[in-house]
Amino acid sequence: NAQTIDENQIRMMEDIHSNTVRTYFSPTPDLIDALGAGNQHVVVGIPNFDDRNHPGPDMSTGTAVPYINSIKNYPAVLMYELGNEYNYYPEYFDGDIDNYLDFVNAKAAEYKKIDPHHPISIAWGYDVSDPAAKVGLKRAMEKAPNIDVWGLNIYNGDNLTDTINEVKQLSDKPIYISETGADSYNQSEDKEDQQMQADAMVNLYNSVK
Repeated sequence: NAQTIDENQIRMMEDIHSNTVRTYFSPTPDLIDALGAGNQHVVVGIPNFDDRNHPGPDMSTGTAVPYINSIKNYPAVLMYELGNEYNYYPEYFDGDIDNYLDFVNAKAAEYKKIDPHHPISIAWGYDVSDPAAKVGLKRAMEKAPNIDVWGLNIYNGDNLTDTINEVKQLSDKPIYISETGADSYNQSEDKEDQQMQADAMVNLYNSVK
């Protein structure tokens, strides 16, 4: 909640010209307000099931419904994100990713009735090295038409240009890079290499800006 927020961190985000924060769990209303006061928009994460010691709203228990109703008029809310790369975890849905897509598509329709003014997204794990990734994403987009925006978690190399262009051919739905980055460990030299990581991060930024 906002009482645990370091206001210096929010000021630091402003200083680096950050404008959006993405959460994995549902942020409390006071946290949304605190981020909004720091000129940040919020991609509100809503998990399938919140298994923390003090769980917040989630999809499976139905607690997301009153939660969305309570925050839908907050100016800082940018959109809702229903889960993070669950396509890598079919065991959460009886071993079948189709169950997840049906589930999240139905939840998106339900939540749009509560708040028709904010888009609904999911974060999809996209492994460029997997030859089935493109087909899998296209099929997911077709099976879950109520998802307005598709986030991509991509950790392959330091240039996303080709991948973004590839994905844009699959659908006219907007996409965003929900996760990317580079490790500080240099495997070829078997040691930490922060400069290599910094260079990779600059390359990634330049490929999406």
